[in-house]
Amino acid sequence: MLAPATADAICRRGVGAAEQWPTAAAHLSSDRPPIYAFLIPMAAAGATMTALVSVPTLVRICRVAGKSKDRHRKLYVMIPPASPLVLATVKLVIALAPRTWKMLNILCAIFEAFAFWSFLNLLLSFIRTSAGDVATALTQVQPVRVWCCIYRKPCMGDVRLVKALVWTFMIVVVLVSCLELADDWAHEHDMLLSLASLATLIGCVVAELALIRMGAEIFGERGPHTKFWTMKGLFVASTMSTRVFRRFVTSDVVVGSLCYSRETLVAAWSGGCTALVAFLVAVLASQAFSPRDLSDEAADVDKAADVESPRPRTVEISL
Repeated sequence: MLAPATADAICRRGVGAAEQWPTAAAHLSSDRPPIYAFLIPMAAAGATMTALVSVPTLVRICRVAGKSKDRHRKLYVMIPPASPLVLATVKLVIALAPRTWKMLNILCAIFEAFAFWSFLNLLLSFIRTSAGDVATALTQVQPVRVWCCIYRKPCMGDVRLVKALVWTFMIVVVLVSCLELADDWAHEHDMLLSLASLATLIGCVVAELALIRMGAEIFGERGPHTKFWTMKGLFVASTMSTRVFRRFVTSDVVVGSLCYSRETLVAAWSGGCTALVAFLVAVLASQAFSPRDLSDEAADVDKAADVESPRPRTVEISL
């Protein structure tokens, strides 16, 4: 029987409390909160549709990646378009196995940091291949608006600052997800954790947009802005949905012998919504990332395009 949690039936919290939370078997085989009646199908539908879009995109890139000599760029190109599939799958597991949501949230944070690191290195690899190294390539570009109010030729100091801001975000996003293992402490310091996450996120966004402006002449038609916002939109949707549902889900729920903490319910709500957003992002990523990103020169780009969609041959007949 469904009943709101009372003072005597509050779910355990803190490190180690997950042992008392519903297992996947108990969750799926017995009564559960009504919201799961549509959150589970929502997450399953989102993960399935995302897979139908993401897998062909990754296969298309892999076919050309096998011929590429740059092993590092293979990784940098594969990770961002794989992000929707990874996140949608993780969110589905959270809906199916409530006990795992905290550890999977940490996994999502690690993957988010890894995705931004990959995108940073992808941009640097584009810049590097134009002149052999990043420093030389930057000396050949025209003055640009490097930072908000600074218009000049970019230098290696700017690149080091970009890396520092991205690494700061990577460390903070993983650290915050680990600190949230201690529910009570995290709830008391929610504002501090939110501000730290937001500040480092803004710094990361500003840094990577600055790098995109620095290499605008070199990137050409590679579409770095589309790549960046496609990837960023997914992680913003995941983070913002969690923050929003925290405002609406305020109490634990007890179903028979199973106790669902409000944090568990928030993770389920966020997971269902994020899985659907992942499908939309996967569609955008299929257009933003292609085998062309593995090529350095224009001739290679055309060759990669032919592999992706062979051009019909035409025969001219002169009379």
